[in-house]
Amino acid sequence: MHPFLSLKDYGTPVMLPGVTLTTAPDDEIYGTLRLQRFDGKSWVPCGDPMSR
Repeated sequence: MHPFLSLKDYGTPVMLPGVTLTTAPDDEIYGTLRLQRFDGKSWVPCGDPMSR
């Protein structure tokens, strides 16, 4: 099995703290995304949520 077809509590340094992914081979990882940027103090949403 390819290692990215199934994820369990997977997190990366570019994700917000505490955010993880859990997927199965037939899942979509994201249905809706919203980008954020760090303004030096906190995370600020950028633009509108994006859907598939």
